[in-house]
Amino acid sequence: MKLDLRSLYRTEWRRLYRTVTFRLALAQSVIFIIFAGALLLVVYFTTAGQLTSEADRAAEAEYQALSQIYSEGGQQRLNEELIDRIAAGGQALYVLAAQNGEVISGSFEDLPLQPTAEPRRVTFEFDGEIDGKKVDKSGRGYIGRLLGGQILLVARDMGDAKAIVGRISSSVWTGAVLGLLFSLFAGYSAARQAAKRVDALSKTARDVMAGDLSRRAELRGLGDEFDGLAQDLNAMLARIQKLVVA
Repeated sequence: MKLDLRSLYRTEWRRLYRTVTFRLALAQSVIFIIFAGALLLVVYFTTAGQLTSEADRAAEAEYQALSQIYSEGGQQRLNEELIDRIAAGGQALYVLAAQNGEVISGSFEDLPLQPTAEPRRVTFEFDGEIDGKKVDKSGRGYIGRLLGGQILLVARDMGDAKAIVGRISSSVWTGAVLGLLFSLFAGYSAARQAAKRVDALSKTARDVMAGDLSRRAELRGLGDEFDGLAQDLNAMLARIQKLVVA
């Protein structure tokens, strides 16, 4: 019995798949997924991409400004400036370290990464806290060596940006999946209804060919193309019956 039901379901699905209605629904679903993917890319580049670009520009500009402070006032003046900026709070991250990498002052107890010969943009992970819970965070900024060999890191905490992008992306994909399922269900339902109407018309034609000239196609009163076809078929059958009886 199970095998018969499986075979019946396969046959039903094959029959529905051959219908124009179901294929149109599938095409619509594919278009919907492509649209959702394109929307996700737009969301990413207008949120994460924009936030990353702004963070890069701000970090580089601030690095240059702090380097100038170091050139004019030395390590002590720069250290005081970093302490003031860290105390002000916000998403900014700062580290001033000695030549050997030992942290002098800053947002971290240990330098999260080592500089190269030339100042460069960097992305790094670090341990953070949200509502008392330890979480993995991401930082993005600029790191390099000052004239005296000390290491300066200026960065931004990208945690909020990642969270925003994650929530938006999740919403877009959830909507896309729900839209896809709805499209497939709507296509399946429409294809089943169309298949039933076609089967009814076919049965009428078979009954007439079997000799029942009084047989007529059912009208649903919907005024759709199937009702129009049924009316034409009934008019033809009535004409044939009249000619045969005469």
